[in-house]
Amino acid sequence: RGSSVPPYRKCVLCAPGVWPRPSAAMGRFPVQAFALAAALVAIAVAAAAESGDGAETCEVGDATCREEDEASMLQRARARQASLRSGMVPPKKIAVAFEGGGWQAMTAHASAMIGASAATEPEGPVTGLLQDVDIISSNSGGTWLSTSMVFSDDFAAGLDRMKQAALGDTNVEIETVWEEWMAGFYRALPLCNVWEVMAYIGALTARIIATGLNSHHPTVKLLQSQSDILKSRIGLLQANETELQWGALESTAAATFKPLRAIAQACTLYRADWRDTVSKMLSGTAGIGRDVTLGSGRHDAWAEGKTLAMAIAVPARTKDPSPDVPLLPNITRNYLCGITDTGLYYTSVGPKVAPYVPAKVAYTLGSSSQPPRHFCGAANCFGMQFEYSEDGGVVDMGPVLDEAFVGQASMLPVVEVASASSAWDGAEEVANQLLSEFFFLGNAAVWGARGQDGDAFGTGQKTQNLAVALKKVAMVVGRGKLAASKALFPLVDGVFSDNTAISTAIAEGATEVVSFQITGMTGKPDSDRLFSETGYGGAGRIFKNMTPEEFMSAFEAAPDRVKGPTNSSLAEIVLLQKEFTTVGNPNFGIEADAIVKVTFVWVVTTGISLGPPLTSLHSFGPVMRDVTSTLVANPDFATKIAAALRK
Repeated sequence: RGSSVPPYRKCVLCAPGVWPRPSAAMGRFPVQAFALAAALVAIAVAAAAESGDGAETCEVGDATCREEDEASMLQRARARQASLRSGMVPPKKIAVAFEGGGWQAMTAHASAMIGASAATEPEGPVTGLLQDVDIISSNSGGTWLSTSMVFSDDFAAGLDRMKQAALGDTNVEIETVWEEWMAGFYRALPLCNVWEVMAYIGALTARIIATGLNSHHPTVKLLQSQSDILKSRIGLLQANETELQWGALESTAAATFKPLRAIAQACTLYRADWRDTVSKMLSGTAGIGRDVTLGSGRHDAWAEGKTLAMAIAVPARTKDPSPDVPLLPNITRNYLCGITDTGLYYTSVGPKVAPYVPAKVAYTLGSSSQPPRHFCGAANCFGMQFEYSEDGGVVDMGPVLDEAFVGQASMLPVVEVASASSAWDGAEEVANQLLSEFFFLGNAAVWGARGQDGDAFGTGQKTQNLAVALKKVAMVVGRGKLAASKALFPLVDGVFSDNTAISTAIAEGATEVVSFQITGMTGKPDSDRLFSETGYGGAGRIFKNMTPEEFMSAFEAAPDRVKGPTNSSLAEIVLLQKEFTTVGNPNFGIEADAIVKVTFVWVVTTGISLGPPLTSLHSFGPVMRDVTSTLVANPDFATKIAAALRK
């Protein structure tokens, strides 16, 4: 338009008068011309949005924008045009992210899906909500849900039955379907009997007191009170010559028995190795056996071509905790030998890594050609090395981890990946996670090692068991060499490294993420870690738009929220949609300056924890009923969830 036109202004919405008014001649323009014009507008707007740090953004009619050099603006627009012509601009990739939180997360996310499906697509299956999704990302309890949905027709059918109940089918109830799942759970993992629970409580109490805590500590008092209740009920039943069964105990003390039932479930879940517990649990509730691998082709048809990505973390140190998280008195956490320091340990050497290294197992279902991936955020896990004690030597861990979890990914058993994604142990979490740490009597971490044909988990467990056996017979020499020869390592829940399902999805290329989350017993989300400079575990933030405090304020002010039923454990469901800009973070394999639209869906409950021992598994059926009924009663709110999952 001539040299008299002022330089381009950095405006997202153009000020009045910038664009020519329509004329009669424009009516003769072909449709393609308007399409081209629209594309050029999009290019100019996107170029404006990407230029310069700290630049201002215009509103309509605002003439105060910072001016930008015209040549630079044109160069950026031409580059974007060229990338559009060459197909370099990545297409929209939608991810659903099922965040962690044990049984509370699994049931909350499942019921949110059921409710959104019932309110918007009453005739289709619940998994139909995910037909446009490219990536199914998960962590911890969210991984139990994702793997069950993907690999179990029976589990998906159970979700559909719950949906029919939410739509008013009087022949089925949501709580009934949940209890059927619980029946399968108990078939695979029989509930501890009375005497086993007594022994379990005694072992836990002794372990906790051994750490230096006295009998007045709340955890010790909780265990002691439950032990006293159990003893009194046993005495009552014995006096009446009644069989010592849980049903009889419930009938004699329904009110006081409820927390005891949750401790009995904790005994069932945590006295054995976590790898075995999760494998049996998913076998009982979803029918997924160890023979079902990521590449076995036994996924449901709706998941064909989608990427399943599960967040994990690798503890990089078992010695010298970070100064911010001191260990309890008399405790030095040592993964290779259990809870007492006996000299066998490993620690990372070479390149500096976070105390927990973020990682993931990802696999594109039904595809014979997998895209290039790494187990950690970078190739060879940043050159990470483990130095094993007792002259075990130094082992390069990157090639070991990439081969086990990328090279052999198709042969990995689904249930074992799910167990690693949800393992509750953390080398520096003894002080912060006292209940979860000490309610375990078996291995709370899941073990890996050099293996063949996808047997990294099996080889790891056998090697660790042998190391512990050598310790018990006082054969100290040789254990370090054994651990190093197999490159023995533990895997834990991704949350210890701030490795959320969101970060895992973005690392897999997601441009839009629908994140299902819980708030735990605090009623507040922990998603602020996404904006923290260090995160909670030292791996750093992934978004730069907000501070943690600003994000929490956005949650509090979110206008999209619906209340749960009166006198329900469901307080509310909250939805928040925002676009964020990524920070380049190699820990997660995330590149800088990507624009990601995130839809957060929080299920906020009161009085409900992640699961046993604080909350009985039987409490989650009513919560699922309340979440689904709330969404069915608020179709406009439910439609926003469903729409975010559509392209």
